Formats: sequence, structure tokens, C-alpha cells
Amino acid sequence: MVDVTDLRLDQETLQVLTRASIQTQEGETFDISLAFALDWRELSVEQRRTTLGKLKDPLVLTLDGKIADFSTAKFEFDLDGDGQNEKLPGLAGASGFLALDRNGNGTVDDGSELLGAQSGNGFAELAALDEDGNQWLDERDKGLSQLLWWQPERTPIALVTLGIGAIQLTPLDTPFQRLGDEKGVLRQSGIYLMESGEGGWVQQVGLRV
Repeated sequence: MVDVTDLRLDQETLQVLTRASIQTQEGETFDISLAFALDWRELSVEQRRTTLGKLKDPLVLTLDGKIADFSTAKFEFDLDGDGQNEKLPGLAGASGFLALDRNGNGTVDDGSELLGAQSGNGFAELAALDEDGNQWLDERDKGLSQLLWWQPERTPIALVTLGIGAIQLTPLDTPFQRLGDEKGVLRQSGIYLMESGEGGWVQQVGLRV
């Protein structure tokens, strides 16, 4: 435990705009434009006893076009794959962890199957599945069919079942230190493409453990 006294005036802003044009094998072209903005400011004087939590960096995919969002609840999960559960911030709304079903059992066993949770670079793990090297994980890459969207305490859903057809593998650095009332840190943001032509965010977030 650490005794901390804070006297702070903090402000952080971030604006992100990304565009992509994708041509399918059938010759159809989809143009995607996505944006988000974050603003945080605080003036505080605080005395507290706290522990300095570690950060773990899983990928979060959000289905409704918004960015990664956290709930007030916590859940227990073996993030390190060491047989011991950690308490983690839950995800809210349409946000879910991006998992790779390594053993094909249709579930998320521990942090070794959450992309980025142990390596710290989930986008690099995705890039290793890009068989044709086109910087998109898409229908040409068999790894896409192994990816799951997972909200804790719910059954994982395959990305292909959700209609997700491609994930961009060249994310933007989008650092923001106080995401979701300081439950996490935003590090990188990439986009995914639905079969319908719509898009959304895949983001690397640092969870406070």
C-alpha cells in the first residue's frame, strides 16, 4: 500500500479520424470513415491509500461504432494463465474482448486466448495470422474464423457469425490515459469491416489489474 496526496489540474483531449477503401474479391468497393473524440479534465485535491495496479493490454472490439467502454462491475479471470484469477474491469454496452480460440473448444479459457493480454501487442498477434500479407485479416486468412468476440460471463460469438469480414492490421497510436473513469488506458485504435460495408473500432486498452 502507498499513501498518496494529489493536487492536480489535469486535462487530456484526443480526436481520431480514419478512412479506408476496401475492394472485395467480387469487385465491390466499400469506403469507411470513422471518428471519435475524447475529452477529460479534473481539478482535485485527494489523500488516499492505494495499490499501484499493473496494466494488461487486451484488444477490445465494439459492435455499435462506439469506442471501448467499461462497466462498474468487476469480474474474475485468469489473465496471466498461471491458474490464479485477477479482478478486472468489466466491459459495457457492445464492447467485447477479441479472443483467438487456440484449442478450438469454442470458449475463452484464460488470458493466453485474449489477444494482447500477455504479449502487450494484440495487433501484432493478429498480423501473424495474415497469410497473404495484405495488412488485413480477412476471408483469405483462415485465422479469421478462429476469432471470438467475448463479454465475460457470456458465451463467446465467432466474428464471422457477427458478420465481421476483415480487420485492419495497421492501427493508429491513440494514447489516452484515463479511459472509462480511469479503469483503463487507450493505446491503439484500428478498424474492422462488416460484410454489410459498415465499420467499427478494434482497440488496444491497458486494463488496471
